[in-house]
Amino acid sequence: MFGEFLVPIKVRLNADLSHYFPGLTSGLEGYTMGNAFKSDTYTAVINVYFEGYGVATVVLDRLDIIDEEYLDFLKRREETFLKSLKAAKKIVKKVGPKGGFKELELFSSFGKITISNKKEADKIEGALKELEKEIKIEII
Repeated sequence: MFGEFLVPIKVRLNADLSHYFPGLTSGLEGYTMGNAFKSDTYTAVINVYFEGYGVATVVLDRLDIIDEEYLDFLKRREETFLKSLKAAKKIVKKVGPKGGFKELELFSSFGKITISNKKEADKIEGALKELEKEIKIEII
């Protein structure tokens, strides 16, 4: 449902932005409008409609998703993905010369997936270890 259509997602401000737009204080709730995009400073932002205040462009890390239906959708999607890890044929964790994380690559019949976010990769790596999948370390 959410993957196919642009639907408003209920969010809550987790920071005081009243210095940009009077009235935008922490805890104010609104609905997203469209997709996130990169601003002229290459920061990920999204337009949010706040009742009584109008539309403001807000940096993503200043918002918490509070839409239960959307959170359930994300949880189901993650569970499906983690179950699909069983099909991984080859797993490569790329690290720098000092051992710092670079990316995690998964190869299977459905193609190659590259995860560059360390937090996400750590979660996936934990699931792979539970499945007793071999993870090859590659220094780049």
